[in-house]
Amino acid sequence: MNTHILERVQKDHRMILWLILAHLPVVGLLAPIGYGTHSFAITASIIIGILAVAGYGVLKGTRMFGVLSATLFMMISATLIQAQLGHIEMHFHIFVALAFLLIFKDWLPVVVGAGVIAVHHLLLTYLQLNQAEI
Repeated sequence: MNTHILERVQKDHRMILWLILAHLPVVGLLAPIGYGTHSFAITASIIIGILAVAGYGVLKGTRMFGVLSATLFMMISATLIQAQLGHIEMHFHIFVALAFLLIFKDWLPVVVGAGVIAVHHLLLTYLQLNQAEI
């Protein structure tokens, strides 16, 4: 890969890392206000942050960082939705997060992100319909 392309990829990956990390105070501290879900949201945000930083350290500059980022963005969306107990407006974060993934100029992160959130949705719908409690 030529030097210019490699520099651009590394810059894009660094931007995505910072974008993920910038979400975490909002998700962990602001989204749960009024819903009593602070413990869940803070814990999930810390886990997402650790995975993001560790993944960036290991995968930056590779296609797999896009896959990890897609998964982390969908985890952020899922955390927002759960922190507000399913508030419908939080679901729109999914579409914004999928748009963020276009920075990779690769179809794989977008498809992985859509797949992760689809499985999440199907699994939680199944659990809710069967009145599962966690």
